[in-house]
Amino acid sequence: MFKSEVPPQKESLVKLPKAYIYLYASMAIVIVIIPETIASVIIYIYNSYFYNNLKLRQYIGNDIPEIRLSSMKMRDLRLLASNLRIHGYARECRDSLSELILTKLKDDRYKRFLDKLD
Repeated sequence: MFKSEVPPQKESLVKLPKAYIYLYASMAIVIVIIPETIASVIIYIYNSYFYNNLKLRQYIGNDIPEIRLSSMKMRDLRLLASNLRIHGYARECRDSLSELILTKLKDDRYKRFLDKLD
């Protein structure tokens, strides 16, 4: 140690009164914990409501061929078009292929394919 350096003095910690500690603790509860609890309850309620709506949409979608077709993958649409004997289905985009399938499904001969839609 050089002679010109002064050794650091011990810094004394200020002791806070217990009233300040209780005040800070109660402020932490009011500012942080209560809003966080309220937010988690709101998120839980929103998610349960949204999940119930999804179940309802899935149930309704089983009866409507348009919704069933919109939820199918492109590969499944092309396979269905092949089974329905639609020519040129490989070059069609999703929307036009869905329209072709729907027009084909309106024919009475192809009603059995409605049950095979997933």
